[in-house]
Amino acid sequence: MKKEIVIFSLIIVGGSFGFTALAQENLIPDWIKNNAGWWADGQLPDSEFLKGIQYLINEKIITIEATSKETSNQQSVPQWVKDTAGWWASGILPDKDFVNGLTWLIENGIIVVEQTVNEIETEEKISDVNCLGNARCISGTVVKIVDGDTIQVDDVAVRFALASAPELRGYGGVESRDFIQTLCPAGSQVIVDEDDSQTKGSYGRLVGVVYCNEINLNKELLDIGLGHLSVQFCDSSEFRYTDWAQKHGCESYTEPEPTSTQSQCDPSYPDFCIPQPPPDLDCGDIPQKNFTVLQPDPHRFDVDKDGIGCES
Repeated sequence: MKKEIVIFSLIIVGGSFGFTALAQENLIPDWIKNNAGWWADGQLPDSEFLKGIQYLINEKIITIEATSKETSNQQSVPQWVKDTAGWWASGILPDKDFVNGLTWLIENGIIVVEQTVNEIETEEKISDVNCLGNARCISGTVVKIVDGDTIQVDDVAVRFALASAPELRGYGGVESRDFIQTLCPAGSQVIVDEDDSQTKGSYGRLVGVVYCNEINLNKELLDIGLGHLSVQFCDSSEFRYTDWAQKHGCESYTEPEPTSTQSQCDPSYPDFCIPQPPPDLDCGDIPQKNFTVLQPDPHRFDVDKDGIGCES
């Protein structure tokens, strides 16, 4: 399977070619405009803004054509380009003015566009993914992108762990779904790493991190600004200490340093520190109720083996 990849870098270069950008009118999605406004205000770094430009080119909304113009060694994005992006995001300027600013950045070597052909099969790309923890690690084919944080893999509905997108009928819902569709269209091969702390799922959906085309979809949804971190799960999710979760809001939940007591905590009970046997404990011996239990459950707190111990 051949796939065209467009790579962007913020570097200083010289060269003998510039570029002309052409935009299809009325096709630039609203989330790109939102990102442009945040970028102009300094709320979004250049690297994240460029992901939106990459989307425009990949979707052929903007076409890059080679010209014979010389490039210069401009070292930074001038304020007038950011002002133009901000005015365009506010609806003051038409698409063509935004594209003119983008063209200037490309011509002057501030944005470098390289096009290559990647012939690596998707199945080979995802083979290096290593799932964390002890919960399920499944692979399958994407059947449908349900919304910005839920996809169907074969016959399993999968909800992104820690990453939430607006509802489809809400503001930004369609944009987030379309973004995930672009990264991981139906037919793609994925690996899903189930969250050890949410093995009961969410409304019938498996909760986990989804890897598609070498991309962590949970992370990308947050990085592009089309979703938000589900902070209410920062104190329990298996993935709360990952770099992307810490970056987007779980930073206050720092991983505790192991102590002599914690070193005796049994891994079958991830929600709390319950010591390993001996002695053998009963539910009456501990204050915790309705907590996650992983097998082998040495204290036998989960009698009915539904993943919840000491149910009240």
